[in-house]
Amino acid sequence: MGVGAAVGIRLMDRNSVFQALVWAASFVGLLVGYIMVSMWLTGDTFGESVRTFQAIVTAVAIAIAAAFAVFKLQIFRVFAPHLTITQKVSHRRIGESYVHIDVSVSLHNRSKVKVDLIEGLFLLQKIAPMEDQDVAALHAQVFVDRTYEDILWPVIDEVHRSWRDHTLVIEPGESYQEACEFIVDATVKSVLVYTYFYNPFSSASKGWGATTIHDIA
Repeated sequence: MGVGAAVGIRLMDRNSVFQALVWAASFVGLLVGYIMVSMWLTGDTFGESVRTFQAIVTAVAIAIAAAFAVFKLQIFRVFAPHLTITQKVSHRRIGESYVHIDVSVSLHNRSKVKVDLIEGLFLLQKIAPMEDQDVAALHAQVFVDRTYEDILWPVIDEVHRSWRDHTLVIEPGESYQEACEFIVDATVKSVLVYTYFYNPFSSASKGWGATTIHDIA
C-alpha cells in the first residue's frame, strides 16, 4: 500500500469518527432539548420525561426495523404469486424427412397465494443450420447495433393456449402439467423452445417463462 493510500484511509477514518461524534452530539442535544421542553410544558419530573423519550425512541426503532425487514429482507415476498417452470424437451424421427418434438412443462406454485392463468405460449425457433450471413446479422442486432436484447432466432412454429378466467387456478404448493407437440423438417439440427404463461388481467401483472436449447442428433 502506498503512502497516499494510507493517508487517504486515515483521513477517511477521521471523517467517519467525526461524523459519528456529530450524530452522537445531535442525539444528545435532541434528548436534552426534549426533556427540558417536556418538563416545562407538562410539569413532568426529569425521570418521567426520560421514560417518555425512551418509549418514543423504542417505537421509532421498531418501525425502522420493520421497514427494513419488509423492503430489504423481503419477508413478505412469499405472498406474491410465483411459479417455477420445469421444462423437458425430447424428439424422435418419424419417417425419413421429419422429426417430432415433444415439450412437457410443469408449473409449480411456490408462493402462498393461488395463481390464475389465462394465456400460454409455446414458441419453437431454429438455431441450426443457418447461413453465415444470417448469423452475422443476428449478432449485429444484439451485440453491435443494440437493437434487441435477445437474439431473434427464426420462428419455426408457435402454439397459443388460453383458458377462461378462473379455469386454470394453481393453488399454493400444487403443480400443473401442460404439453405441446411440433413436427419439423429433418434438416433442423438445433432448436430453442420458449414457453410463457401469464394472466394479462392480473393486478400483479405477473408472467413466467422458461427457455431450453435442444439439439437434434
